[in-house]
Amino acid sequence: MTEDQIAEVKARLPEYLAIITTKKGGGWICPLCGSGSHKKGTPAGSIDRKTNRYSCFSCGVTSLDTVDLIAEYEKIDKKAAFKRAGEILHIVDTPAKISTKTPHIDDKAQKAQTHAPGAENATQGNTDNEKGKDEKDYTEYYLQAHSHIKEIEYLTGRGISEAVIDRFKLGYDPNYSTWNTQEDGKNQPATWKAIIIPTGKGSYNARNIDTKAAEGNRYRKTGGSPIYNIKAVYEATKPVIITEGEIDALSVITAGGEAIALGSTTNTGRLLRELDKHRPAQPLIIALDNDKPGEKAAAELQQGLTARGIRHARANITGEAKDANQALIENKALFIQAIAEAETAAAALPIPETIATENTQDTADTKPDYKNSITKYINGQFYKDIEAYKPFRDKKTGFANLDAKAGGVYPGLYVLGAIPSLGKTTFILQLADQLAAAGEHIIYFSMEQSRFELASKSIARITAQANPQTNITSLDIRSGRITQEVIKAAEVYTKRVEDRINIIQGNYETNINTIIQEVEDYIKAYQTKPVVIIDYLQIIQGDPKARQTARDLIDENVTAIRRLCSKQSLTVIVLSSLNRSNYMTQFDYESLKESGGIEATADVVWGLQLSAISTNSIITTDKDINKKRQAIKEAKRATPRKLELVCLKNRYGKSSYSVGFNYYGANDLFLEDKHFSEDGGEDEDKIETI
Repeated sequence: MTEDQIAEVKARLPEYLAIITTKKGGGWICPLCGSGSHKKGTPAGSIDRKTNRYSCFSCGVTSLDTVDLIAEYEKIDKKAAFKRAGEILHIVDTPAKISTKTPHIDDKAQKAQTHAPGAENATQGNTDNEKGKDEKDYTEYYLQAHSHIKEIEYLTGRGISEAVIDRFKLGYDPNYSTWNTQEDGKNQPATWKAIIIPTGKGSYNARNIDTKAAEGNRYRKTGGSPIYNIKAVYEATKPVIITEGEIDALSVITAGGEAIALGSTTNTGRLLRELDKHRPAQPLIIALDNDKPGEKAAAELQQGLTARGIRHARANITGEAKDANQALIENKALFIQAIAEAETAAAALPIPETIATENTQDTADTKPDYKNSITKYINGQFYKDIEAYKPFRDKKTGFANLDAKAGGVYPGLYVLGAIPSLGKTTFILQLADQLAAAGEHIIYFSMEQSRFELASKSIARITAQANPQTNITSLDIRSGRITQEVIKAAEVYTKRVEDRINIIQGNYETNINTIIQEVEDYIKAYQTKPVVIIDYLQIIQGDPKARQTARDLIDENVTAIRRLCSKQSLTVIVLSSLNRSNYMTQFDYESLKESGGIEATADVVWGLQLSAISTNSIITTDKDINKKRQAIKEAKRATPRKLELVCLKNRYGKSSYSVGFNYYGANDLFLEDKHFSEDGGEDEDKIETI
């Protein structure tokens, strides 16, 4: 390959990933370890937007370009991977760049066909189907291929009518160039006699018409795998049949129906996302292949369509045949009848009230359309909200004891209060790191501590977790003690969190508007919803020209943060200091400093306190203030420091609870106190040490 072609291969990493796997939420299901392939799994694969390289925190691969990933996925060496890239991405190994023409097709034929009647049908509905790619335009190529379609009878032999062939500009390329692995293991150029099926302006499928071709040499997709003929979903005047392959959709259309094709059973999620953008004009009929993958994909579609309140039905239009094209070939009359019966049944499905209201003409006695009707909400947006909420079921803090009580973290406003120097920043930083390691994006607004301080805390923690005897403190790291343990810990940490932790150093000029703008810019740029952490509430500035009390400012900021949570469906965790009068008492709403609005506004209120506050009799009953202070000092000096996380308010489950932690301050490390009990009991002989 030339240097230009090698650069082209590397630039097309997202396209290659789309061929071998799929996106789920904000990440890629890892093709190497399968992370995210289960219903409750979080995809661990991601592409670095700056370097265009693939990484997976689950299996540990990092910074793979397209060739690296092909080599890993197919278990071949790099030299062979370059050749496979040419085959998979249809890159011809010649001095020229990627060829979008074939030597058989001449420029005259191309120019004659560029504005051919009906050419728009070749890309109908697919130009917006895979937004975000810098697409090539293959229109000239497949119109040239269309001019040669009558040289063979492959499609008509499979029952596809000439009218449908012309409508969708199906073509024939007798010199389709690809790459093939020969029996001796060498990779070299191969030429197919191929049917060309346009699937979009920037994409098409090539189908080898050699029936004796090996399994891996029958199909090639260029430009991704969009939903075929998606425009029919929005413009059809009768029910639309969902098929698996493009030839199946063309078979249904030949038989008088209207159809789209997934292109692959892995494309169910892509279709559902398309339907989230635009509601179908007609009912949908699920009619995938009669095999296990088809059955599984059909069930996923049925579940997704039901959740969205979209009219749909499952129908067997193929009888005993494997797919729609086989049914067309074996008994066209019976196939036409099955399609007509399925359309009739789907058309009779009841119209949801929300759709009926939109499509019904107003009359003089029509009642007002109350958009806030709970019935209309349940029949429409309710199911979409369920789908949007599902990912939060798997968003865990990484602290098993806390997750067992809290269930994880959900969209909403969390407030964590604690006295100064108790460890709340260290605790929330460890929680953030654990969320990031699990695949969540984090924006951490640090108003007091620098990125330097926080990074050294995270690395110090990992040295302690790796080996308590050789751990290095964060202060030592900042002072320049860079040992092999520190270097290794830094590598482990960056590999775990990748680019998902974002620390924004605040200052005493940061206000709520700058915070909201940063968050919204991040969501827009990365198309993902981060967990937002604000450390801490009392430092967020207000308008210097406004005459506000500290209490009014905090109430205003808390309200603004709560609006951000609701608008963007975000988890926001805000740290808060406590009133001095509550430093020696158990955490309660009164403890939160100048924060009258938190009780009403927050979804979850946590307090971090010394366990001794509720268990030490001197602190709980003695009236001598000096003895109390001394007892608290001793509790803070202890190693490990015994801490208790108290929940006062929880809208997502158990209303109040507490969990225990052992805090190793020198190591910036929180461990679960497995012997903690909410009634204050504890086995002193079994306290964990590191």
